[in-house]
This record gives sequence, C-alpha cells and structure tokens, in this order.
Amino acid sequence: MATAASSPYARSPKWSAPEPGATRYGRLDTVIRQLGAADIVMEIDSAPNPSSAAKLAFARDAGAVPVWIRFGKGGIDAPNGVAVIDLRAPVRELQTGACG
Repeated sequence: MATAASSPYARSPKWSAPEPGATRYGRLDTVIRQLGAADIVMEIDSAPNPSSAAKLAFARDAGAVPVWIRFGKGGIDAPNGVAVIDLRAPVRELQTGACG
C-alpha cells in the first residue's frame, strides 16, 4: 500500500508563479505531480481572479497542464490553453428512489 511517504503522487513540488505586477511569487492551489508526464496545476476560485489566470498562464508556459476550477459568481476570462471546470451553474438536487 502506498503511503504519503512512499507514493510519488503524494508529494507535489511547490510551484510558484509570479503575481501580476509583483516581484514575489504566489503559490498555486494544487499541484499533481506525474512521473513521466507534465504536472497538473489547479486554481480553485469562487469569483474572477486575475492573479489566478496569471499563475495558470505562467504554469502553462513552464510546461504544466493548467486547470481552473470556478464556482460562485462572475465571469471566467481564462487564458488560452487553460482548461476550465465551470461549476457556477446550479446543481440539480439528487432524486432518491428506485432505479429502473
């Protein structure tokens, strides 16, 4: 059984990306490291966030696969090459009952 100490997927590198107009770096919300493949980097936001877009574009340019998960309100102005998971639409209530 893989543990956090032994699994190559359990530890992700600290990806840092520049904040727009700043000299210091911001950190991405989530990084999934894959052996032999590009890292998957994610930002998760409930509202439009230009710094998230900039961090994801930076990661894309560095060879990672960027994913922006959006929920809440506001538009999505994602940079080219950034995948978006749009959770802003209302979720239907689950129906209980017999199937078939």
